Amino acid sequence: MQEERYVVTADFGTSKIALSVVAVTSGIPNLIFYKKAESEGVTRDNVFNPQKAALPLKGLIAEAEEKCGIKITKVIVNLPRWNVKAEKISHKVMRNDSSEYITPDEIENLKNMAVSEIENRISDSSVIYGILTQSFSTEDLFQVDEESVIGATGSELEGYFLVFIGPRKYRNNLDRVMNELGIAVSNYAFSPICESKYVLNDDEKEHGVALIEIGAGVTSVSVYHHGIMRAYKAFPFGGKVITSDIHTECSIPNTLAEKIKVNLGYCMSNKLLNMSEKIIQFEGRNDVHHQLTVKYLAEIIENRMKEIINACMYIIGESGYEDKLRNGIVLSGGGAEIRLCQSLISNMTGLPCRIAYPKLFESPSENSMEGIALSAVANPYINCAQDSLEQEKVVEKAEEPKNENLFDDEEMGTIREQPAKKEEKREKKPKKEKHGLFGSLSKGVGELTKGMGSLFDGIYSAATNGDDDTDE
Repeated sequence: MQEERYVVTADFGTSKIALSVVAVTSGIPNLIFYKKAESEGVTRDNVFNPQKAALPLKGLIAEAEEKCGIKITKVIVNLPRWNVKAEKISHKVMRNDSSEYITPDEIENLKNMAVSEIENRISDSSVIYGILTQSFSTEDLFQVDEESVIGATGSELEGYFLVFIGPRKYRNNLDRVMNELGIAVSNYAFSPICESKYVLNDDEKEHGVALIEIGAGVTSVSVYHHGIMRAYKAFPFGGKVITSDIHTECSIPNTLAEKIKVNLGYCMSNKLLNMSEKIIQFEGRNDVHHQLTVKYLAEIIENRMKEIINACMYIIGESGYEDKLRNGIVLSGGGAEIRLCQSLISNMTGLPCRIAYPKLFESPSENSMEGIALSAVANPYINCAQDSLEQEKVVEKAEEPKNENLFDDEEMGTIREQPAKKEEKREKKPKKEKHGLFGSLSKGVGELTKGMGSLFDGIYSAATNGDDDTDE
């Protein structure tokens, strides 16, 4: 294994496709490349047109290789957050010897059996995106954590898990994108699991917190209590609808509307004070000049942001943990960067709210990318690239060039390398194919959620009915 290794991550978002390269030296990560390109072939974080989605990623990979002096061979891809169902399951086994201590291997075997059970139960059109351990029970212990159950005894062992199930076709489309580029999928990552490890602290997860990520096309809510993710849900509503509102109200192009939102947008029109009457002047179609007050812009943003927050609070209320969030809300994603968003949420919910900022990257919109990258850094066997000089030496030494990596195992993203053939005088048994498997890595709140059921159900069903349609 190289002394220095590389973790390469690709994120397919509604508004952008991003690529990052993290160099890991002696276990220490260093971001050496990060760039975004305008998204193509992606809606609500789902790749619906692999050929189009591959085009911007191809340019990003070529630029990363040239700038970093590496050859990228594998990429960790981010699975979509939308249209994913979080299902609670349990699995029980009877132990052969009740006097023997429960071991980590038993726990791992129990997890594997639970995964097999759910795989046999779900339809062929679905696939498991991730699994989280909730708790374990024996005849003497009830729903304790993994650390507490290891070393205990008992005749039975039961595990409780939260399984994330999503459409198989969107994961398969990620494979097709990488096949278009001739690059292997090193690992699939479900960002809500990875991100929470690094943006939430142990105290927040223990005493109750909701992680809300407002992306361009999808907003997701993850609820934590007693250190465990208790609920997860997402809806196809995010920052892009705010941009669309500005575009419609002001009759300006979407690109200009996005720039105005990012640079001059506020979430609370009544907090602007002397800013409220300032005028934004811009040139529209046919060289016509338009004027827009900062206050009116804030009103447009505020009305839509309130709708997004209300939908989030409905999900939290639906989880049953709305009165257990002592640490309130942690805000992530590009929507968190709109000015006064944090204050708006606190005013609406009565809960404390903070914005999560990444360590390697710059803005909250990259929290999910950082979570995936750092999760991969923690796995010493993941290496996604080679130094260009080393790659050239390998090519010079080879008697014949090797075939390109082939994708054979659809379920796990296994890479099979076919050995180069050699001419020999006597017959030899063919070499076994080598497989490289990179494994997976408030009272006030209760009142706020009342009456939101019909709103959220309307949003959800409307989005579901048009699941494969491109966002307007």
